[in-house]
Amino acid sequence: MVCTEVAWNKTGSVVGVAYGRYDHENWCTHKGMLCTWNITLRDLNPDTASFATEVSSCLMCIAFHPELPSVIAGGGFNGMLLKLPLQNVAIINHESLADMSFDELQGDVMIWQTNKEQDPLTALSKSSEFAHQEPVAKIMWVPGAKGRQYQLVTIGNDGKILIWDPSDLSMPKAGSQLSSTNIPRHIVNLASGGAGSRQDSVLGGTSISFSKENPQEYFTTTETGYVLKCRTTNATQIELVQKSVPPRYTNPIVFAYTPHSGPVNSISCSPHHRNLILTGASDGSVRVYNALQAKTVLAFDPSSRGVYAVEWSPYRSTVFACVTGEGAVCIYDLSHTPQHLPLTTLQSSANASTPATALAFNAKRCEYLATGDAGGVVKVWRLSTQLGASGGVRERAILEALGRLVDDADGDGEDL
Repeated sequence: MVCTEVAWNKTGSVVGVAYGRYDHENWCTHKGMLCTWNITLRDLNPDTASFATEVSSCLMCIAFHPELPSVIAGGGFNGMLLKLPLQNVAIINHESLADMSFDELQGDVMIWQTNKEQDPLTALSKSSEFAHQEPVAKIMWVPGAKGRQYQLVTIGNDGKILIWDPSDLSMPKAGSQLSSTNIPRHIVNLASGGAGSRQDSVLGGTSISFSKENPQEYFTTTETGYVLKCRTTNATQIELVQKSVPPRYTNPIVFAYTPHSGPVNSISCSPHHRNLILTGASDGSVRVYNALQAKTVLAFDPSSRGVYAVEWSPYRSTVFACVTGEGAVCIYDLSHTPQHLPLTTLQSSANASTPATALAFNAKRCEYLATGDAGGVVKVWRLSTQLGASGGVRERAILEALGRLVDDADGDGEDL
């Protein structure tokens, strides 16, 4: 199975791994898996997971709770969303996942609590027209209103962005749906197949990232190459439209950026500057955008076979990493010369024919970076101290220059 996502828990001691597949022709008939490893254990066996559980379809994304280290949420290919607690459960060899047989689970969103010995699945959403009808591409925990209890936000290939109450997954609380109606025609024409697309077509979502300073602002990417700014303030409240079947969701798009020429697989908002966004796409490029202007600020070409995931370093403000279709992990430093070449390239996969599909910096332990590949292999890398040390005045100046608003001479974007 493919490693579809890796994530670190709050303490930085446990790495979680979602397993699934990308080669679906129609409905998913495979099983998915969630596994975790505690890398601080003295007797750690890399081939034996500390925790493992199976789900009824491929598990496409996971996210640990920001404050509760044993709680993890996930979304599946068949629209499933789950939530779990993580500890003292069956130990399973990750190389034998295909031979496992567990009871099937049904639903849209799942949450596990991994410190429960029995029945770690604590919440499971129900299938409905208000929930996702296609794979959940990304799941995130975000602060609720006025910083209260965390909510879950999901984006799916059906273009829906849904907000969930983790204590009650029976129905999403609010939702929006991406549509090309809010995208200027000249941006539509630049996108993959855009010239012949309808102006009111639903856009399949692929990734989402929230602004670090404005919780009402987030950025999404699509299967057709769009990079979009959206807002939660105009989301449709489900309780107000439950009699409307099918439900009519509002379009959250407020700004469109110069698109990629293929599906965008990953997006990451900088934790160090409110205006900087990082994207990676199937066209093999990585781009840095300024949230205030449509044109790309910087572009990199690390792959001819696609970029599967990108992420800014939580420590070094000018450092980011991506994983490629050639199985490489490319780490860039914008303060390094030449800027367009990786500072370091690691070979995540055993050979170049196996794509590297996932990565995650460890926000608590600066020396660790986790990656996963299409063969299901997960690696934890120990980074140099140079990549973990906080930057100085020069790095701050580089970020400010990239994040500064400049004239958009070509008029590529439009604030809606």
